[in-house]
Amino acid sequence: MFDENIEKGPGEFVHLKDGDAVIGVVQGDVKVFWSRWVDKKTEECSKEDEGARMRFKVNIFNKELGRFQLLEQGPGLYGDFKDLQATGYDMQRTWVRLSRKGSTKNDTEYTLLTLPEHKVTDAELEMIQSHELLPLTKPEE
Repeated sequence: MFDENIEKGPGEFVHLKDGDAVIGVVQGDVKVFWSRWVDKKTEECSKEDEGARMRFKVNIFNKELGRFQLLEQGPGLYGDFKDLQATGYDMQRTWVRLSRKGSTKNDTEYTLLTLPEHKVTDAELEMIQSHELLPLTKPEE
């Protein structure tokens, strides 16, 4: 019934392993929220809840895949995006490279860099915007 030769492809979320990188451009709104670990999984909560940590989620157009994926990360990467924006980069018109180094929560670092030819061209933007953004929230059950 299920073909054992079919490998699971890249999903809806950006998942980087040690040494991986993705080149993309963010589009649409940024959802900032708070979450915590409960019974080995995360759940959204309020900022005041015990164990709450800041998270954000945004659509990123993955250049290699030619489609949107969701990028969900914490305050460090949010600050990196914020710093690039504050120095004059239009984040919706800037190609960035996001890379991961490390394999555990204690040794993992993410690096966000603009590319030498970082500006998204008008033609690229038109192509990117022809794709539908992914929802930042789950539909109500």
